[in-house]
Amino acid sequence: MKYQKNMECTIEFGNSSSYRRVTIIIYGMALLMLAQSAFYMEIKCICTAYLLYTGLKIIRKPIPHPCYKQLLYRSNEWQLYDIQDKKITYKKHKIIIETGIFSLVRLSDDQYKKIVIIFNDTLSPNEYRALKIIEKLN
Repeated sequence: MKYQKNMECTIEFGNSSSYRRVTIIIYGMALLMLAQSAFYMEIKCICTAYLLYTGLKIIRKPIPHPCYKQLLYRSNEWQLYDIQDKKITYKKHKIIIETGIFSLVRLSDDQYKKIVIIFNDTLSPNEYRALKIIEKLN
């Protein structure tokens, strides 16, 4: 994270152990509910296979936004870069929900709106502080 007087902030999207834990809990509860349901056995097997496939895929590579590389604040605008370095520019951000595990951040502009989930274990204390300060200043 870069944090200077000119208010530059870079958040890299990477692996999150909290995301892995939340995935295990949610998918585990879904599997238990599916096992107790009154569906036909064939439907249960298909749904169980799908849940196991997607759950294991997330557990192996726990990146909440695999399509995005980083979120950058520079010159009073947010820039969201995808994995092909395509940039989408936003003017404002607002922290919608802030829990102990993650924060939902809404990025908005005249044309685009995007909600990004940022897990707290991927943020340093300075990055978290910069998010809050920039929100208050704008």
